Amino acid sequence: MKKEVYFTIVFMLIALLTLSTIIAEDIRPANQREDNGIGVQVRPANQMNLPSNGNGGYVPTQGSSYNSGYTVPLSAQLKPINKTNLTIVNGTNITTEKISNATGNAKFVVNKASNTLSYDVQYSQLSSNETGASINGPALVNQNAATLLFLPLGINKIGIIHYADAIEKYLLSGQTYLNIKSLLFPNGEIRGQIIQA
Repeated sequence: MKKEVYFTIVFMLIALLTLSTIIAEDIRPANQREDNGIGVQVRPANQMNLPSNGNGGYVPTQGSSYNSGYTVPLSAQLKPINKTNLTIVNGTNITTEKISNATGNAKFVVNKASNTLSYDVQYSQLSSNETGASINGPALVNQNAATLLFLPLGINKIGIIHYADAIEKYLLSGQTYLNIKSLLFPNGEIRGQIIQA
């Protein structure tokens, strides 16, 4: 009787050890090495859509699983939106054009996992004080659209904002633009289409 109990206990311990080894193998993180063209690339199936960092490696996303999303770099070149004004002087129509010499650059990073947009916007030579900055869409180049996101005032804008799910498709498909307004150009002095960098 004692031998049977001893045998049963030993058998159960072996079974538990075997089961724990199998479970541990299933939850072990997948291999995250990429040979970068030297030999055979080793990239697990659950990480096939992740972008490479250019150095032969890549980083899992910040989401709950490897393929829940990743970051996408975007950029915009800010150029003046020159406006023509019609002024009436002594009953005569005089057309004048307001000219801006302002320029700027913007870099963005969309994080699809956290629905955040990182931004780094810089401009110079705005004709007058800035009155507003926004990302508008959906719109193609030279089209106008409603404001989707507001950015803070200032020559150097650096930060992170959250966006609604519906906006992401416009950001990633080049259908948004950055618009910066000023006192002399209340509808926008400089703007740039936001495209993938």
